[in-house]
Amino acid sequence: MQGTERFYTAWIPLGDCGGDLGGLQVAAGSHANGVLPLHPAMGAGGMEVPGDYSDQWLANDMAAGDVLLFNALTVHAGRPNLSDRMRLSIDLRYQPLSEPISEEWLHPHRRKFTWDQLYADLDDDTWQYYWRDRDLTVVPFDRRYYEARDRLSFEIAAAGDRRAEATLKRIADRDPDPEKRARAIAALRALESA
Repeated sequence: MQGTERFYTAWIPLGDCGGDLGGLQVAAGSHANGVLPLHPAMGAGGMEVPGDYSDQWLANDMAAGDVLLFNALTVHAGRPNLSDRMRLSIDLRYQPLSEPISEEWLHPHRRKFTWDQLYADLDDDTWQYYWRDRDLTVVPFDRRYYEARDRLSFEIAAAGDRRAEATLKRIADRDPDPEKRARAIAALRALESA
């Protein structure tokens, strides 16, 4: 998440979530390992951290209204959804106001929209741009972790490894560098035709 390690996620299922529907699992104690490198992977997020956490995974069935809170350094993953239903959840992120915040998190997620676009049809402007009135310590977003993941994604894609797909799709859709986006599209096409 960057900015501060005192950053927390609230994962909330939008319906009962257990059994074959899966849910979220966390690796107990993994937050103590600090910031870990990112590798390309299939699934939500398009990334994983290396290592075997099989003896650390903790999970429970959750009901609508339950909340799972964990630190940003906690290794976590979706459990397999073996049902014929869609699992829906939301992530809310929190940090102390006194801690630095990455400038990236002051924009809508991945900048797919602007705040003006998202606020356009709201009748109440009470909470619009609420953070502008706060005394925030804003720090630049450090892309090193993502750049390392992206380089590895291109390498394994060239070897025909389909684990690169989710990351390449993210690059093609979101990366600010048009040459890198074009390279990701070409790598995806190569994987599809392999």
